[in-house]
Amino acid sequence: MKKRSMLALILVLALMLSGCGSLKEITGKSRDETYYTMSSWETVGMKNHTNGGASVGILLYFAIEPLLQYVRSTDEIFYMLAESVEHLDNGTSIIHLREDAKWQNGDDYTAMDTVAYYYLNQLQATNYMQNIEAVDNKTVRVTWKKNMEPNNKVKNLILATDNVGCVQYKEFKKYADTIIDIVSR
Repeated sequence: MKKRSMLALILVLALMLSGCGSLKEITGKSRDETYYTMSSWETVGMKNHTNGGASVGILLYFAIEPLLQYVRSTDEIFYMLAESVEHLDNGTSIIHLREDAKWQNGDDYTAMDTVAYYYLNQLQATNYMQNIEAVDNKTVRVTWKKNMEPNNKVKNLILATDNVGCVQYKEFKKYADTIIDIVSR
């Protein structure tokens, strides 16, 4: 039994060592002739902030804030960019943004920043939204889709999924206005 195990180990090591070599030696092609598939977004081109940086991993949660933050281990929701959320009986939710919410350059975080985020980033949360609009500078109204309106607890969880503090409307105005116009037709 020991001889078979030792023979298998030597065979595996020999195969591993013989597999080493340059790309040209292994495939017969140079690096320039090889097609690569990407498992994530490239860090070039037009991207929003969450897909365009250096992929900072867990630090993302400390650098870009959501409206609400859900802590799974304690089942708690903390208000981040939002100061409060009212879920009304007519299928809408009113999000009141914090007065002191600011961008890193000192500009106010506004309702249009939230609206622009959701129009530019059609992610999981927007599957449940019929419409999202700025009521005033610090108030956002979300109208939920009638046929799939979640209960109030799930609405909070949905609002906690996206890091909306990554799209400043004034920087992405041209793109956001175009998309809002197309979707509103």
